[in-house]
Amino acid sequence: RIHTNHTMEAPFDATKTKSDMMNFSGSASDMMSLMANAGIVLPDAKEAALKVAAAPGSAPAECSDPNCGHDHSHGGHDHGHDHGHDHSHSHGHDHAEKTHGHDHSHSHTHEGAVEPVEINCEFDSGNILVDDLSDPSGKGIRLRVRPDVFTELENKSHNQWFHFKATGVCDGSCGSGAPTKFVIDKADKCSFPDAWPNTTICASFDRKEWFRILDTTWNEKDGTLSWSFAASAHPGATSTSKVVWFAYFAPYSWEQHQDFLGKCACSPLVTAKVLGKTLDGRDLDLLKVGGSGKTKVWVIGRQHPGESQAEYFLEGLLTRLIDRDDGLARKVLQTCTFYCIPNMNPDGSIRGHLRTNAAGANLNREWQTTGDYQAPTLERSPEVFYTLKEMDAVGVDMFIDVHGDEEIPMNFVSGMEGLEKWGPRLQALQGAFVNSFVRANPDMQGDVSYEPEPAKQANLAICSNQVGNRFDCLSVTFEQPFKDCATMPDPAWGWTPNRCCKLGASVVDVVAHCQPYLRAEGPFWETMDARDAYKRPTMGTANTTLGPTGQRSSAHKGQASPEVSALDRELLEAERRIQTIRSQRAKLITN
Repeated sequence: RIHTNHTMEAPFDATKTKSDMMNFSGSASDMMSLMANAGIVLPDAKEAALKVAAAPGSAPAECSDPNCGHDHSHGGHDHGHDHGHDHSHSHGHDHAEKTHGHDHSHSHTHEGAVEPVEINCEFDSGNILVDDLSDPSGKGIRLRVRPDVFTELENKSHNQWFHFKATGVCDGSCGSGAPTKFVIDKADKCSFPDAWPNTTICASFDRKEWFRILDTTWNEKDGTLSWSFAASAHPGATSTSKVVWFAYFAPYSWEQHQDFLGKCACSPLVTAKVLGKTLDGRDLDLLKVGGSGKTKVWVIGRQHPGESQAEYFLEGLLTRLIDRDDGLARKVLQTCTFYCIPNMNPDGSIRGHLRTNAAGANLNREWQTTGDYQAPTLERSPEVFYTLKEMDAVGVDMFIDVHGDEEIPMNFVSGMEGLEKWGPRLQALQGAFVNSFVRANPDMQGDVSYEPEPAKQANLAICSNQVGNRFDCLSVTFEQPFKDCATMPDPAWGWTPNRCCKLGASVVDVVAHCQPYLRAEGPFWETMDARDAYKRPTMGTANTTLGPTGQRSSAHKGQASPEVSALDRELLEAERRIQTIRSQRAKLITN
């Protein structure tokens, strides 16, 4: 209790003053007076906090500590008390959408206080917009997906890929007792809203092991995708932390790309080549494996940068091809030379795009001019321009374009049925490819796909159609799921990078089986194994297992905006100008 006659005129009694402060039960302003009388000077941050607490309107906060008898007034913020620990916490959030700047300098936090959550995506392939961080365990952290650069040909801004870091998350075992909740608003306005049912988002504590969040929930009524960080919702995790990364699928970073490129280039079987530069000045890397084999097998991945499954697939294939202890790989390289582009879209990958490059081009629609839309061009789609030029120079006998599909929860092939040249030969080759893949790896299936294009109506601006038509060869688009694989489900982990790699490695078995037929003369299909017979696939959807299917989403159409398109063009020109200035500066420094 404060003694009202304890003034500076009385002799200073340190023991008595300490006793007064330890048993203090007055207001914050009384505490300031007591400390002033005792000649006590606080650090600036603590003095500021106490002044805020002493201001009019400050309400005493409840304390959960049964042994604490202090008055805790923190200007409306319940942030605990000073028990001899100097725990100063600065909560500053700098986000593109809203800035949440709170200077909450305080001491030891009692059980029951909610830690602030920080969200950041300023790194390779990062993508998220932050709307509200104020109620992490109640209404949740409110987020939105940042759109790609506007796509002129399709007249829309794609978005669906997200990847961000969250710091200060709670799995339900922390003091607050409630797990952190995350909500992506306007998920119904993403490119493929019909993909959200049965989606489980990916999470990682170390950015190497990615597991699934099983309480991921799609609410069609309010257009949100949400999940909690409850421990029970991620049983696949083998560790725990208050720092976690979330993503639509496990990312494959540009650093991983560089590391793997270096590993492959060390093999005497590999010749590395840069086909050209992207719009952001990055290398478009080609890895040629073998050289004596006359059959030219091309495998490319990640035309759509958000489909990181594709680069894992290429990693698995290339790892097996350069393994000198793999007998089948060595045998295949006697007859085949492989041309592999692990990442067709480096710029979009690093920028955190779903489907486009730096200029907003959907590369899988850039393989031929469409009406007045010229493609490919060095100004908009140099990645396709350089690849097609190399293909024309060396030839193609077999082609696989690797992707990831947002909706259909399984691996499948989109084939050549719409080509002008579709007939017994191409039909037999496609049948051999699909069926031998199913036999090589049970994660593959051949019953479900997209609805095949009508006869002789293939869109030749799509990569596999263009290559198949141009080179009269076996040419397919290979799709992998973002979700768990319905044919071989594993809910806690879903479709994983390791399974992508193993599926890619199975291409060696498929090529070994198909190679004798690729350029065979005569009606070879008449004597082929009956197990290789072509089967027309059925249409898949987000809820497909292997039963009846419904209609597939044709992608959200409500994002067209001439104003956005104009700004995207201005931004691209500004970025190119910055790149030119940097190059000029570098030359001056060098000289």
